[in-house]
Amino acid sequence: MMSSPQLSHTLLLLLGAATACASKPEVPIVFDPRAEPFIRVDVENFESCLNDVDEFYDALVEVELETTFDGYVENARISRSTDPCFDEPVLNAVKKWRYPPKQVDGVLARRRGVKAVLAFSFDRDQD
Repeated sequence: MMSSPQLSHTLLLLLGAATACASKPEVPIVFDPRAEPFIRVDVENFESCLNDVDEFYDALVEVELETTFDGYVENARISRSTDPCFDEPVLNAVKKWRYPPKQVDGVLARRRGVKAVLAFSFDRDQD
């Protein structure tokens, strides 16, 4: 039994497409909660959070994020916060941070589960 030329041609095209997809290298993803940025942008525009502070005040914001294979921050989110007023200024700063590229077996990798904790302490008596 012979197959039609059209059918075999279509089959070869599908096999070629599957081979092209399979040969494309995947970017590894690593869980790296303790990664440290090499570019860290300061938190700005949080002064309104202190309007009602009389004496001493502490705030803590924890961010969880991912990095691209070349170290740019993406998917940053607040995982814990003692004062939501600081959340937006912290996220705006963290999104501008840059992490060193991570390699796995000689291939650049993405990071997941990176954590950053930012602590704020204010004492009106020391102004």
